[in-house]
Amino acid sequence: RAITTQSLDHIDWLCEIGSDMGRSTAWMSNIAQNIDVYEQDTRYIDICRGQCYRHQLKYGPIRNVNWYEVEDISISEVIDTLPKKYDAIKLSAYNIIQYVPSMLNKLNDGGYIIFDEVDYSMKQEIIKVLQYRFDFTSKRWDSTIIVAKHK
Repeated sequence: RAITTQSLDHIDWLCEIGSDMGRSTAWMSNIAQNIDVYEQDTRYIDICRGQCYRHQLKYGPIRNVNWYEVEDISISEVIDTLPKKYDAIKLSAYNIIQYVPSMLNKLNDGGYIIFDEVDYSMKQEIIKVLQYRFDFTSKRWDSTIIVAKHK
C-alpha cells in the first residue's frame, strides 16, 4: 500500500465498505483503532476475515474489527444507514463522486475519505471535484488510491 501512517492523522473509527479480500482491513488496522467493515455476502465476509487475520503476521495484531453483512442493499443505502459518524470512510466502487454527499453526512469534521481502485484516467478529475466542489484537500494519491481530508 502506498498510504502511510504519516498520510493520516489519528483515526479512532474507520468504516470500510468493501474489504478487498481482507488485505486492506489488515493494513488499516495499523492506522485505525476500530474498523467497521460492511460486505454483501456471508461467505465473502468469511474469506475476508480469514485473509485479514492471516495478514496480521505482516501488519501486526488485528484489533477491534467488526464485520457486518449488508446482503444486497446498495452502497448508498449502506452509507445512509451507518450507525455513527466516522473519522475515515474507505470505499472501493465505480462512480465514486456520487457517494461523496452521503459520505459527508457520516464523516466527522476533518475526516478522511479513502477511495481505492480508482480508475487512473479519472483520478485528476475526481481530485478536482473533491477539492472545488466538496472542500477536500488531497493528502495522498497514488496509482489507484486517493486519500482526501475534509476541511
